[in-house]
Amino acid sequence: MPTLLFYTRYHCVPSKGGTEHTTITIARELLEQYDIHSVSTYTNNFEGDSGCFDAEYRLPDNKNKAILYIKKIIEKHDVNFVIIQGYFHEIDMFRNAIKHRNNCHLIFTHHFNPGWEILKYGEVVERINRTRGFKHLRYKFKLSIFPVFLKLSNYNLSKRYRNAYKAADKVVLLSSGYIDKFAKFGNFKDHSKFCVIPNALSFAESFNIESYDEKEKNVLIVSRLDERQKRIHLALNIWKQVKNNPNLANWKLQIVGDGERPCVKEYISWANNNDIPDVTFFGRRDPRNFYQKASAFMMTSACEGLPLTIIEAQQQAVVPIVFDTFSSIHDIIKNNVNGCIIEEGNINIYVKALENLLLDAKSRRFMAENSLYSQQKFTKEVVMKKWVELFTDIF
Repeated sequence: MPTLLFYTRYHCVPSKGGTEHTTITIARELLEQYDIHSVSTYTNNFEGDSGCFDAEYRLPDNKNKAILYIKKIIEKHDVNFVIIQGYFHEIDMFRNAIKHRNNCHLIFTHHFNPGWEILKYGEVVERINRTRGFKHLRYKFKLSIFPVFLKLSNYNLSKRYRNAYKAADKVVLLSSGYIDKFAKFGNFKDHSKFCVIPNALSFAESFNIESYDEKEKNVLIVSRLDERQKRIHLALNIWKQVKNNPNLANWKLQIVGDGERPCVKEYISWANNNDIPDVTFFGRRDPRNFYQKASAFMMTSACEGLPLTIIEAQQQAVVPIVFDTFSSIHDIIKNNVNGCIIEEGNINIYVKALENLLLDAKSRRFMAENSLYSQQKFTKEVVMKKWVELFTDIF
């Protein structure tokens, strides 16, 4: 059987984020189901333990030293497949490390809606407000020439997409809806290297629908606390409007997760200053117990790939409500059947849809039951079979 080498920018522990969580799931399930072994490489440390890799290596910061180190790792473990989990900058480094090994192949996975990285004017303003010194001056300069800077930035980003496709033996996307977008953004026409493999369900068991009446009046957010992508302030403002309905006085919002740096206290302060009622921040926790008790799930992300938290929520009979900001959401949710998809930017409709979901227990249970039945295409067995088929196709 082949040996795999995964690269993630951060140490691969499940509490770090979706990319790391997904990587661990793939490595663990391939080991258990197919006896395929994996090693992990990463650049930045993060406390925790994955428990599924034969070995884990932190790469040197120096690129040339990192290439030599990767070569030694590949030789030591007789690696057949290098899987880069979504990072463009490291592709050339790994391609250089394997270029003289005929039995080692490079797979690049992209975990987001292609083009999501495009910088927006408001994001530059936000970075100006939260930086000091040289970085502050640098962002002010970028803002002063924003049209030129944006054009240059998009050109370089498009070049990275094109280079990733050229360098990889296969490019794995989370949804077929991303294929044309990736190629168009990278400005190339060939589609032969693309392969679609979704994320797999996180939990071994689904919620027992017979226990549905034990669920509580909790709305749940499980997310990294990040404004650029996750838009937590938007979610809180929506919740504030929902709570204006006196018939929803007993409902509570629970938020599980933290930022790249600890920032829960900052969000608590923001919520207090903006009079957001009945919201509790729990920080970084195992979300399973929260899913099991929750009845509805909020997502307000500006973009996603194929979000684990949505399929986790559905697996635990928690009805999701999401803005239509990424193609794969239509692979997961059929509107008003197993969740709610809201037109991007239409906050009033989101508020009304969430109110209706919380007020209508019959409809909520209907969608919760359908959520459980719609998960079969995301089972670990189905998803791991796709990975093995990919390896067989290349090898």
